[in-house]
Amino acid sequence: MNLSDKGFRKLVRLFFWSSIGLTLLFSLGMLNLQFDYDFEKFFPKDSEETDYFLNYREEFDSDNDYMLLGIRNSSGVFDYDFLKDVDSVTSRLESLELVDFVVSITNQYNYAVAPLGLQVLEIPYINFEEKNAEKDSTSLFNNEELVGILIDQKAEVVNIYIKHQNYLSKAKCDTLLKEVRNILADFTFDEVHLSGRAVGQSYYVSQMQKELLLFFIVSAVLVILFLFIAFRSFQGIFFPLIIVLSSMIWIFGFMGVIQKPMNILLTILPTIMFVVSMSDVIHFVSRYIDEKRIGEPSIRALKTTVREVGLATFLTSFTTSVGFFSLVLVKVEPVADFGIYTGIGVILAFVATYGMLPFFLLLSNQIDGRGLRSKSSFWEKYLRIAFTGIMTNRKKIYWGMGVIVVLSIWGITKIDRNHYILDDLSEEAPVKQDALFFDQYFGGVRPFELAVILGPKADSITDLKVLQEMNKIEVFLKDEYGVGRINSLVTVFKTLNRIYHTANPEFFKLPESNKEVKKYQKKFLSRKSMDLTQKLISKDRKTTRITGNIGDWGSEIVAAKNKELLAFVEKEIDPEIIQVKITGTAHLLDENMKTLSDSITFGLVIAVIIVSLIMALLYRSLRIVLISLIPNIIPLLMIAGIMGFFGIQFKITTAIIFTIAFGICVDDTIHFLSKFNLELKKGKSVLYALKRTYLATGKAIVLTSLILCSGFLMLIFSDFSGTFYTGILITIALFFAVIADLTILPILLLGIKKEAEQPASSNKQTTN
Repeated sequence: MNLSDKGFRKLVRLFFWSSIGLTLLFSLGMLNLQFDYDFEKFFPKDSEETDYFLNYREEFDSDNDYMLLGIRNSSGVFDYDFLKDVDSVTSRLESLELVDFVVSITNQYNYAVAPLGLQVLEIPYINFEEKNAEKDSTSLFNNEELVGILIDQKAEVVNIYIKHQNYLSKAKCDTLLKEVRNILADFTFDEVHLSGRAVGQSYYVSQMQKELLLFFIVSAVLVILFLFIAFRSFQGIFFPLIIVLSSMIWIFGFMGVIQKPMNILLTILPTIMFVVSMSDVIHFVSRYIDEKRIGEPSIRALKTTVREVGLATFLTSFTTSVGFFSLVLVKVEPVADFGIYTGIGVILAFVATYGMLPFFLLLSNQIDGRGLRSKSSFWEKYLRIAFTGIMTNRKKIYWGMGVIVVLSIWGITKIDRNHYILDDLSEEAPVKQDALFFDQYFGGVRPFELAVILGPKADSITDLKVLQEMNKIEVFLKDEYGVGRINSLVTVFKTLNRIYHTANPEFFKLPESNKEVKKYQKKFLSRKSMDLTQKLISKDRKTTRITGNIGDWGSEIVAAKNKELLAFVEKEIDPEIIQVKITGTAHLLDENMKTLSDSITFGLVIAVIIVSLIMALLYRSLRIVLISLIPNIIPLLMIAGIMGFFGIQFKITTAIIFTIAFGICVDDTIHFLSKFNLELKKGKSVLYALKRTYLATGKAIVLTSLILCSGFLMLIFSDFSGTFYTGILITIALFFAVIADLTILPILLLGIKKEAEQPASSNKQTTN
């Protein structure tokens, strides 16, 4: 339908004021934008492992709702002035509303049965009345369940275990952390370290907020810089800047309206919105200026631009969003959310460009694109040289690309799939430094969780033969696996046995008969203050647990140790008495990584299929579909190979690089093919059509790719390693995609003479 000039103006105004209304609406929505770093959302959805753990956690307790407070004293732990301060901190922590209980060497007792067995004595490990350091240290170090848990082996550091309420919200975590830090501010300890979910969540969210603001600001600066280079006028900078910022406001405001919080992956959304919006603006204005240059009035130039560039730009936006939407197939909520909202953002950027830019161009005659027009002879000269060189060196280019593909595949075989709990943080990050401190002194902060299920021949979960089988496992965990801070029913009954024998450390072992086990249960565990089995036995008394902590060794080492553990259990443990299952938050994250590559690959294949179908509908040629994919698959192989050669870990935050790269790289191919098809329909030969396409689109492809690369390069300022590598690797992918589009793509198209010279007449393509 051909609109009159008057009707077109009305439509432009309608779209513009509607866009302004949306901008104002979503600006209010941005006030509700929230940030979230709940690492449990990285658990795989629809997984038996996840379902088991969630039910298991309901029976027992969370393995991650605690905080560790490590305090180092340069003169040693057994300095009573220092211990008094530790005791004061412990008491004040216990009084906090969000804290369930606190365990410290200053509030723990060594229980012992009096010689006649008439009463149970409570003997404090730290006796502030006697102040006998030698006696207290002997008492502490005689008890295995304390050393390496509440005090380090060298007696330099105390560890205070703070159990807070389960599943605290972000706001309550912040409140608790602030209260803990306020307490610590009243003391002058030599060295203090905090670790735990509340600490990590607070740090991650704080960094996410800082980086989102940083990328917003850097995006705005880059927009202004590129617009100045291109248009050299105030209006040429101001109007497109409004469009780019509006597109960002729309997506963040939309997320605020539906109360969808930002996660760590979405912090790069401003960067993606910047590169996508700028690409749309540059393509639109470039074609508009071309029309103005040949003398067309503004209204007619706009109508031509919308008609001819609109389809190509829509296709590039659609294919890019398809790439992102494919991430919904990954069964990890933050990854799926990233795909959904980034895909929506790409579409909104297209709508903002076509909703606002025509109005601005009608409003102003000062956007003349002097920067885009300048040195056109320079571009044409070198593009001609490049085209001639490519056509005369086709075999060398084929061989070169072949070598690159082979090297890339070799690199892919070297990809490091090992990951760490805190591998997204730099070594200098305070949260990581604190975690390394606990790794060094207390065996680590990574939780270890082993479910122990009663076998068919066991009578009771506290039966001695059950405890003996569990003890075999615990010895293996301590001596071979390297688990620290072990707690289980075995620990409980060893402790009770020692208590019954006047706290003699030689009796820190299992009772010798079921009769003794039952006696200890009756004498000690019936007392609420001494019931050490709380959170260790399920309600049906058929399942118990062995908990502990290990260092952040990496998923591959943990997987190897798990394999050794299960082999030991199969060989040494009677399945008729007990069976075991490894579970826990850290284990689920490891399991997630095992399936991540398959999920990402499947999603990418779906995206490729959808893009291929679009190409097939547009060009009605299977060969062109295959040809269009080759220059976009090669950059993906290359960045995968680079990851392998340079030891860049394949993890959630780097796995999404491939989807982002494919979605954006395919844009240049679409623009090239659109122009090529248009030239063929004018009756040009394949070689001449290729040459005209190369000269017409080469400059735009290079310029927009420079904008894209500079946009993604700003991610190197991130403190998150995943975001940093996303910037580096996508920039590399875009760089090689340009090379592929301007070398291998023309050569491949040259080989389709008969098919390409008779395109379907019904398939009309346009380009800028």
